[in-house]
Amino acid sequence: MRRRGAMVRARKVVLGSGLTLVALLAGGTAGVQHAVPAAAAQVEDEPAPSAESVALAAAKRSGLTIEVADSKSESSRVLATPEGSLLLESYATPKWTRGDDGAWRQIDTTLRMTPDRGVAPVATLADVSFSTGGAAPAVRLPIAGGEVSLRWPGELTAPTLGGDTAVYESVWPDVDLRLRALADGFTWAVVVKSAGAAANPALQELRLPLETPGLTARDRADGGFEVVNDAGIPVLSGGNAVMWDSSASEATAESSARSGAVDEPQDSLRTAPELAEQTELPTDVEGSDLVIRPDLELLRGPETVYPVVIDPWTTINKAMWGYAGSENVTRDDGVARVGQEPTGAGTFRSFFRFNLTSLSGKVIRSVKFLTEMTHSWDCDNTPVNLWRSADLTTSGKQPGTGRTWRCGWSSGPGMRTSSARRLAPMTRSRTFPWNSPVAT
Repeated sequence: MRRRGAMVRARKVVLGSGLTLVALLAGGTAGVQHAVPAAAAQVEDEPAPSAESVALAAAKRSGLTIEVADSKSESSRVLATPEGSLLLESYATPKWTRGDDGAWRQIDTTLRMTPDRGVAPVATLADVSFSTGGAAPAVRLPIAGGEVSLRWPGELTAPTLGGDTAVYESVWPDVDLRLRALADGFTWAVVVKSAGAAANPALQELRLPLETPGLTARDRADGGFEVVNDAGIPVLSGGNAVMWDSSASEATAESSARSGAVDEPQDSLRTAPELAEQTELPTDVEGSDLVIRPDLELLRGPETVYPVVIDPWTTINKAMWGYAGSENVTRDDGVARVGQEPTGAGTFRSFFRFNLTSLSGKVIRSVKFLTEMTHSWDCDNTPVNLWRSADLTTSGKQPGTGRTWRCGWSSGPGMRTSSARRLAPMTRSRTFPWNSPVAT
């Protein structure tokens, strides 16, 4: 669905990231004492102290918060506090990855040139690598006993690396290919920098060879594609592409001048600006090719502002959150949205899932849900509500007309309302907590 950005000052939207659930648990474990007749008494070895007990003792001695041994996963960990409690941190997005040596490392998507893998991120959940140029596959991802590789229809130039992005300039005249590493996958974008470049017949249909030895690629019923193993279980999925132009930069400047507000700069080549003219493009598997057909009216229209970006994404499904939009609009930028779109494209709700199985049998003293607000379109206080909802079974976009949008909110205990305000120009983000009723 295509839409043009509109200036709507009364609408509100809160952008959040870094979703965290923190539960404070009672420390120590209950013990049961019983008498043993002297005649039957035997000398037994003292049981080894638990990892929690060791961490609690170390925290008390040092006065520092200590991580409990073997408690860390890709998205959670348990900390012992000097006060004698255990603190569970659970994140909606992955925070750590385990290296070949078994040690946990914080996820780092910074790209480096490696001797054996080509261009690769420092530490992510997906073992992805990018081309160093030439005829080799643009992207390679070993996974689940097979491999997924994506080729550009032609030779690639040598890349320029910057942070998590590799830029292959002029793969066609005035057209760049940008490959970006994600915590659990990758995204690639075709950047068309001029009207002359947009006239290239090759852009009427982007057809990239997709190779999946040991695996099978297929279309998804709700859009995009997935790669499955022999058992038919998805091990990789990709969504539809989002295409946008650069008209938002002009609209944002005009809005800021009119209102006197100062907006944070946004890299319009990485994410679609709120007020850009944009559309969603189907991503299909046809034979052994991944096919995207750009919107030619947006690509070559007389009012189009260049550069134009075409940006699909691919993930191994490690994130535990998704969203629903009342107008079924895709926002492919990894940001959780709440409230009304400033463009008038309906209302967004975001859903988050946390693995809390380790809390079974624990005494919970308090729970906090933390969000980092990165932007709000309204200068006034904006109420934001947090509720318990139906279970979220998959990550990524949830269709606006599907069950997730209509599921409503639970009638059980929810968390309090928090009020979000527009950030000052020099403030980049702000953390907002919600306190939950205590449960056991």
